Amino acid sequence: MPTEINVVGGSEGVESRESGSNAVDQISPNGRPAVPVEHDRTPHRTKSPGTVLVAHTNENEFNTFVANKKNEALKDRMILIRVPYNLRVSDEVRIYEKLLADSALKDVHIAPHTLRIASMFAILTRLEPSKKAGMSLMKKLKLYNGDSVEGFTAKDIKELQEEAQREGMQGISPGYIPDLHRV
Repeated sequence: MPTEINVVGGSEGVESRESGSNAVDQISPNGRPAVPVEHDRTPHRTKSPGTVLVAHTNENEFNTFVANKKNEALKDRMILIRVPYNLRVSDEVRIYEKLLADSALKDVHIAPHTLRIASMFAILTRLEPSKKAGMSLMKKLKLYNGDSVEGFTAKDIKELQEEAQREGMQGISPGYIPDLHRV
């Protein structure tokens, strides 16, 4: 799947040389590499951005930004890419290990399984209940982590993801758990 980027600023269109060619090798009239833009209606059309701005924020703050009429010109030049929170316990544990290693707590002993339990808690706040018979949030959590769950297969994971389109867009941020020592 093509990567989308936020494009802000003026740009000129450049036709690609061939279907499927590497856009990094293409140069626009202003001397910058041409960047493919997935939403452009013209096939094989690329744009060279004057400025590329990559930013992240919470959805509520973004909605406030979009609602402000002063930001309308900037909003028209943006491509929004929604990125959900992580839904795999094993990956969440690795995130916490890294955050703690880079914090004042790096030399503090943490009891066994603490990060796994904290990861499970955080991910459970991000999951949506399923309508599928016999599917609890804990079973869903285990399936998403790649663990085997009796009566369910990898095919069920795809169905669960299709059922909950906004899953992972809400819940506790990974940055919150390591900061609990300050509470």
